[in-house]
Amino acid sequence: ESNVNSLLERAEDPAKMLEQAIEDMKKGQREAKAAIIEAKTQKRLVERKRDKSLADARGYEARAMQALKASDEDTARRAVELKLAAEQRAEAEQQAADEQARQIKELEQAERQLERRLAELPAKRAALLARQAAAQAKGAQVGAANRAQNSVASALQAFDRMEERVIRAEVEAEVIQEGAPERLLLAGEPLDNATQNTCRC
Repeated sequence: ESNVNSLLERAEDPAKMLEQAIEDMKKGQREAKAAIIEAKTQKRLVERKRDKSLADARGYEARAMQALKASDEDTARRAVELKLAAEQRAEAEQQAADEQARQIKELEQAERQLERRLAELPAKRAALLARQAAAQAKGAQVGAANRAQNSVASALQAFDRMEERVIRAEVEAEVIQEGAPERLLLAGEPLDNATQNTCRC
């Protein structure tokens, strides 16, 4: 579960993803170096066996020659057989050494590629993070603009509602003022007195 959470966290954070990629490449480079050392070690061991087999073949050849000089055909024949067997071993060991050399070449090429990519990664990382920051800033600006527009719209709506209330209050006042003489007449008060009373007030 912790590994899953770690992966999710890295997926949400590009910087962590890039750091993990760099760490993975460094690990691959270390493994490539270790593999190169192992391949070179194996190649050198095989070459030593090959050299020994070649030396054995030369020794058996010399023994065969001595046996022939001594008219010891059985010993000479046996020495020749051993010489041929040693040469066959030397040939097989040379092929193994050639295969190790091929693997070393491939491993060294892969290690150089990893080293080159690792050298390029810091610049790529900085560029990607800069692009991410720019995108986030642009998104923040758009979000701020949208919030500002929403705030302005809300303020305008509130102003419109307030204006409607004021207009309604003004209209109500006009209606009340227009209806005041009628209420006074219905109450039996002369219009002049009502006007005077209003003026005294």
